[in-house]
Amino acid sequence: MKIIEWDPTKEMIQETESCAACIGYFDGFHIGHRKLVEKTIERAKELHIPSAVITFHPDPWIVLKGLKQVSHITTLEQRYEIAEGLGIDIWVSITFSKELAAYSPDAFVKNVIYPLQVKALVCGFDYTFGAYGKGTAEDLKKYPNFTTDVIEQISNQNVKISSTRIEEFIQKGDMETVEELLAKPYTMRATVVHGKKIGRQLGFPTLNLDVQGIYVIPANGVYAGYLIYQKKSYLAMINVGNNPTFHEDASITVEAHILDFDQMIYGETVDLIFKKKVREEKCFASESEFIQQLKQDVTTIKKILK
Repeated sequence: MKIIEWDPTKEMIQETESCAACIGYFDGFHIGHRKLVEKTIERAKELHIPSAVITFHPDPWIVLKGLKQVSHITTLEQRYEIAEGLGIDIWVSITFSKELAAYSPDAFVKNVIYPLQVKALVCGFDYTFGAYGKGTAEDLKKYPNFTTDVIEQISNQNVKISSTRIEEFIQKGDMETVEELLAKPYTMRATVVHGKKIGRQLGFPTLNLDVQGIYVIPANGVYAGYLIYQKKSYLAMINVGNNPTFHEDASITVEAHILDFDQMIYGETVDLIFKKKVREEKCFASESEFIQQLKQDVTTIKKILK
């Protein structure tokens, strides 16, 4: 997949070719986003041109609200991988700035969409563009240089599927619903870092994972899941929380005990896959009680993931 990074407020785009494109932010690439991609690829095949995703970076909320960072369901790298896996040929990352946000709807189309040589555009029914979101999906249909397909609302239990709604399920620990809406399990890509090695002292060594500030963090608790390292999958007992049994501080950590795994991989990148919440985090009266619970958790997780 070809990746194009472009700031339309500062430069002319180079080496473009006609394309069919969907437009949006695409955090998570949930099943609603995938409907846009499906229609885009369909139009691309009809017109014998490449398919493309048009999106924005950094997150518009960072620019518009002056935030330092925003937690997401997927990193930009994961979005690249999902788009390519779905069959997208070109990824266009538009630099989002206050200058771009100030474009009128007409200026946005003429300075962003037209230069990309979009021949068929696909968007969601609630897509807005231009200053203060004044441009609507229906407004796009009036432009003559491209056709516009508007994808109607995709719902689950009669409620619109959105990245915001999925974030709420993640924060509740409802990983089965998250997987249903994403069409894949919730997956964090993280760096293995040094921890306090409490698990190792108890006979349950864990990998401590640097993920905070990047991802939406699941509810505190113990989860059944997998760790992917060097393309190999391992069963994992994942803990999200602050380890109240050992009176840790209030900061939330993500760590995983990997079954049948004894490698030292500090500094390595892994994927952590959440499948199902097993229980709430709790404070145990003694180490022996805690160890007994961990043994029971491992048995439960093996049954869930078998």
